[in-house]
Amino acid sequence: MGVFASCFLTAVTLFLIGAWEYYSMASDVNLLEGDKLERLPEVFRTKWLIGLAIVGGVTWLVALIDLGRVSRAPPPRADNPTIRGHCGGREH
Repeated sequence: MGVFASCFLTAVTLFLIGAWEYYSMASDVNLLEGDKLERLPEVFRTKWLIGLAIVGGVTWLVALIDLGRVSRAPPPRADNPTIRGHCGGREH
């Protein structure tokens, strides 16, 4: 869960920084000056966002498969010595 949350928070942060830079560049009076217009598409760091989306998606998929595998596992048997005595001190 930590990898997915880290990817998500990093992607949101990069997007917000890019949106702020885009707004700052687009609202500038001298947009056509220098290479500002050419740099405009680069402010969203597309390669980073795609990479984080792939890592987050793979992490989510692995977690989904793992949770599906665990939910289909048979419940522990009552005669299992590792769980005996964990029912409030009563034997079943």
